[in-house]
Amino acid sequence: MSLITVVGWAVTVITGIGLIGYGIYKATKSKPNTKFITPPYVPPKLVPKPKVISKVIEVVSPTAATALKLTKAVIDVLPQPCPPPTHKDWNDVSDELKKLAKALGMVGVLNYLLSKVDIIKKYKNLKNHHHIVLKTGNFILGLNTMESARKNIRETLKNSTSKKDAINDERNMVWVHTAVHVHMHTIAYKTSIVLLFNRDLYLQKEGKQKIISRLSTLKEFLKKMDDFFF
Repeated sequence: MSLITVVGWAVTVITGIGLIGYGIYKATKSKPNTKFITPPYVPPKLVPKPKVISKVIEVVSPTAATALKLTKAVIDVLPQPCPPPTHKDWNDVSDELKKLAKALGMVGVLNYLLSKVDIIKKYKNLKNHHHIVLKTGNFILGLNTMESARKNIRETLKNSTSKKDAINDERNMVWVHTAVHVHMHTIAYKTSIVLLFNRDLYLQKEGKQKIISRLSTLKEFLKKMDDFFF
């Protein structure tokens, strides 16, 4: 091998090594800085205690105030009994009572009392003595008045009563609960009374018998109605 050939090979090898070294240098210089950077410290979030845990703690060691609060909370969530009804309903009325009310023109009276009579409310006096044909006060409906109705009672019963005033005769009186009586003297009731004991009925043929019969039927109705409520 000649000297020229050896020199040529040497130059070629040196050039190749140089190129490789240059390539490594460039690659190293352009490589990004991969040095590890510690991230900033972020404190952990505080997690609130579950409510269940706090309740358990309160139950385990309650103070007097906490115990009272817990007792009230338990009572509030427990099912409570339904309060007793304070009024009767039309669907509760018996057919017999409905029939009597219709015959006497007292359906409006019964219907009104259903909306007013409080069967729970307490009164000083349990019952009152009610005059079927009212003892006092007046009511006018055409020719028929409460005064003329009272005259029918007095003229019919005056010879068969021990009372000084026949309007106080037991045939014209009935015991009813105060809760019923306080709502009894309505326009509807007074209208029925003056129509049942219309003007000068006692003068008509068999008028007095009609008056006594109607008083008896009214007394039966009012007793049954009072029993219905109580």
